[in-house]
Amino acid sequence: MPSEHDTPDDPSAHGHRPTPEQIARMMESIRALEYFELTLHHPVLDEFRTVDMWSVDMVEALSTACADLERDGWHVTAIARDCHDCTVEDSDPTVDISEDQERFDLMFDEIVRGENNQS
Repeated sequence: MPSEHDTPDDPSAHGHRPTPEQIARMMESIRALEYFELTLHHPVLDEFRTVDMWSVDMVEALSTACADLERDGWHVTAIARDCHDCTVEDSDPTVDISEDQERFDLMFDEIVRGENNQS
């Protein structure tokens, strides 16, 4: 028996057609992304590798990297915002990123202290 979602004009598997407002919010989210470069180190192999990622801010980038990339002996050792065209859309040069940097520094310190306490 065919499902109500199996009609040929169905735009998706779930029958959901995004509204113009939802599309605008998705596009705004994409424009807000910033490019980051992460450095990972594997102490046993004595190897470094670089990973590129897009994220909403440095704290979120670090959190995602630690959750998704720190495995099999690899550890995040550095994260840097690409200073050449940092956002998908040109960012406002008057925006103060010091609060973002302070949040990042606190989170990074907590992660480092947490790792040191477990060893």
